Amino acid sequence: LMYITCPNGQQTTLHKYFNCNNAYLGEPNHSDNCNPGIGYDYCWTMNASDFMTDVCYSGSTVPSGMYLPLFSFDTLIGCPMNGTWSLSIYDNWGADDGTMFNWSIDFLQQPHNSGILTGTVFSDINENGIYDPEMDYIIPHVLIKAEPGPYYGISDNTGQYKILVDTAEANYMVSPIYYSDIWNLSLPEETFYSVSFGDEDTISGLDFVYVADSYCPISIFQKKKPLY
Repeated sequence: LMYITCPNGQQTTLHKYFNCNNAYLGEPNHSDNCNPGIGYDYCWTMNASDFMTDVCYSGSTVPSGMYLPLFSFDTLIGCPMNGTWSLSIYDNWGADDGTMFNWSIDFLQQPHNSGILTGTVFSDINENGIYDPEMDYIIPHVLIKAEPGPYYGISDNTGQYKILVDTAEANYMVSPIYYSDIWNLSLPEETFYSVSFGDEDTISGLDFVYVADSYCPISIFQKKKPLY
């Protein structure tokens, strides 16, 4: 089992090795003399196309390369960059040992020419396409992606998101990545924005309006007790 933990305790799993049927990471030293074998470089990234379990075979060495994490890095959204990041590895085979030669994390760098893309994510109760604070519901924790890059932002507790991008790019496509076990929502036909920077360094009003399949109003009443 391999997983990483960010400074506020959020975690994501990179790999569960019991699925690999005795495959090796790197080339092992079977002489049992406490000397390390030959290390290979492995990278987990959302830009990969295969899980490690797609290419591992019993008794063979997993090829060096880039692999998808077992769980998405979306589970790390909200982690502070500054602080202690840790990699945890649990070896479930009592007969084996292993050597970690080194490890590191590469963070997406902030663009040099910073522009801002911003908007609000909300559920449109009256379906007028406008955020009405007294009627509509804001939707926090929605991941918004701007491409090329990609660059990401996430809606906060007010439904607003902000994405820092490089204004040197000609244009961006801005779209939401939404998943929820609670809301049963569907996006309207316009699911993305295509925008470009001119003289301004902020493009606002990039709202994402969700329309629920149905709404269930709740009525609360109190039954009066009879007087004797």
